[in-house]
Amino acid sequence: MAQINLPDQQTLELADEIAGTDDTLRAALSPYYPDLANCDIARKKTGDAMVVTVTKRAGTKGASPLDHLVAAEESLNPAVEMNRELLDLEIRGALSAAELLRRAPEIERAVERGRKQIDHVTHARRFLAGAEAETSVCVPEGF
Repeated sequence: MAQINLPDQQTLELADEIAGTDDTLRAALSPYYPDLANCDIARKKTGDAMVVTVTKRAGTKGASPLDHLVAAEESLNPAVEMNRELLDLEIRGALSAAELLRRAPEIERAVERGRKQIDHVTHARRFLAGAEAETSVCVPEGF
């Protein structure tokens, strides 16, 4: 039997056949310790016994992408907000060529901020689409 030292100061004993290779050890641990799916594994023979030390691999710090999405402030694209504002002025009859010229720098800033927001959202969507699935510790409401 091999002694398995886990990062949280826990110790397990597993058969040498399971602890003998990284793949079989990860497969045995991941259902119970999902954070260890990408762990570092070191083995040392002490007499006839094998001691396996499992350490978490350094990863990204901070909240998960989902945590960032949940915490993000809801807002409209700045270009859409500017469009709504200009439409409102037009409906009230207060939008003239002179008003458009006066507001041209503000409109350009809104369009540029809107493009940047679209680029940011597109990048985030690609990142999330390529992210690996993670096991959940709870069942979402409604499932």
